[in-house]
Amino acid sequence: MKIACSALEMPLVTNHPNRLPFVGLLGFVGLPSEKPPCGARGHCISITQKCAVGALPGMVGMSLYADESLNKHDLHRKIGIITKAYVYGKRIIVRGFLYQEDWKELIPSLRSSDMGMSVDIKDGHCLDMRAEVWEIDRAWITGAAVMKREKAAYRNTRFWVACR
Repeated sequence: MKIACSALEMPLVTNHPNRLPFVGLLGFVGLPSEKPPCGARGHCISITQKCAVGALPGMVGMSLYADESLNKHDLHRKIGIITKAYVYGKRIIVRGFLYQEDWKELIPSLRSSDMGMSVDIKDGHCLDMRAEVWEIDRAWITGAAVMKREKAAYRNTRFWVACR
């Protein structure tokens, strides 16, 4: 069941050399992360429904990035843009475009079945800082990283690149 959606209207362009569509399962609503994300002081996190839906409009237009090793965030290696974000059941889904021509050498690695995603959260509000799992009820999502699933806080995230 689709709950909420926000999207950036992009003109339809066929076979653009620098636009390669992607879809990503960015995270989950109401489920604790398998490991603590950076900045959570060793706590796993859980994103509330209110937070996920509230963050959608601000997520659209944000960067997709990847470090060279695909093991961590690298805010300075922008490889694409998020053009659509929505909550579908317990899943936070993003769509957009990779800058294919700019990152030719990276695309084959991104097609690997072990790729996942990690969310970049700023100004997150935790309901109880003493809790074992921090429940985030308000935050800005300022981008997303593509990385190996084993390195992501939510290990069941996924990343798919369109076939061309």
